[in-house]
Amino acid sequence: MERRTSSWLRGVVVLVGAAVLYIMALESGGVRAGQSPSWHSAASITVAAATADARTQAAADFVCDGRSDQVEIQAAIDSLPGRGDCHGGGTVLLTGGDFRIDAPIRVRGGLILRGAGGPAGTAIRVAAGSNCHILTYHGTQRTYFLRIQDLCLIGDAKYSVMGDGIHVPVTTLMDVSLSHVFISSCAGNGIDTASLWGWNLNNVVIELCKGTGFAARTPAGSQQGPRILNSKFLDNLGGAVLLESQVRQALIMASDFHCNVPGMKVLDIEGGSGHIIQGCRFGEGAADAHIFLGPGVESTTIVGNSFRSGRNSPPISMRFSAGAKANVVTGNTFALKVPTVFLRDEDGSNVVSGNAGTYK
Repeated sequence: MERRTSSWLRGVVVLVGAAVLYIMALESGGVRAGQSPSWHSAASITVAAATADARTQAAADFVCDGRSDQVEIQAAIDSLPGRGDCHGGGTVLLTGGDFRIDAPIRVRGGLILRGAGGPAGTAIRVAAGSNCHILTYHGTQRTYFLRIQDLCLIGDAKYSVMGDGIHVPVTTLMDVSLSHVFISSCAGNGIDTASLWGWNLNNVVIELCKGTGFAARTPAGSQQGPRILNSKFLDNLGGAVLLESQVRQALIMASDFHCNVPGMKVLDIEGGSGHIIQGCRFGEGAADAHIFLGPGVESTTIVGNSFRSGRNSPPISMRFSAGAKANVVTGNTFALKVPTVFLRDEDGSNVVSGNAGTYK
């Protein structure tokens, strides 16, 4: 048994090392997250909010009036050069202020959609009762390179019955990066995508959505999972992250998870293999489980995370279904209140070693 455990732990070191190398590559090699490759168009178009000052509006290419602002934003995106994929495109800069929409904005490959960032802040808000997504992509041709940066996407959970923050029902949009993006109060999911190849979330906050924070659906075969780094998922009614059965090799690191909805799974991985969950913090809440691994999940590494439970916390911190095999749980810490159980392994083939914590 010691030999088997030692072998598994060596495998953990290799997997975690690969994850670190991946992050280093993002930071220092090739095309960095949020930047454009050398063939990307230098075209840049500015769209001013209705609340922007007169000087900013005078310098902008498009000026919104605070009603149906998707019209001006869409016109700016559509005016970029190229054929709507990674060859061509450019940057659409939204000034500080609020943009109010009542219909979706259609994004494209080769696009950098950037807000003002900093104290000025840029928010795209769904008008009450509009029942619309905020950003969508429906293209049938495979396309690459979409960057969304320094933006707040605010839905209409109060009056609308549907509407995601980002909605991609096709598998053709690849190489997507979100950085310093805040998504809140959507009537649907924060992000709902069937396309996952090359998706990166870095410093993203998704909160208070009626659906799931990040829902990855894969109708057309196996896809490599997303990279979720330094992000937060807070009190989304459908749970924090859902990875359906065809997703593989997701990397989730240094992120915070909290869900106070009874019966929900905070991090719900329904299938696939080779996932890494490392250095994350799972807070108190009334969810069904912090981490759930469904049948068919294999060779997933859960390492260096922290788990807390409180008065209304899940009965099980981690739950592995029958058929979830050869997964490794090591180096985690927990501070749980009875009767919360740290791990329920319904398959019995998983390796659990080197975890520590307390019960109160």
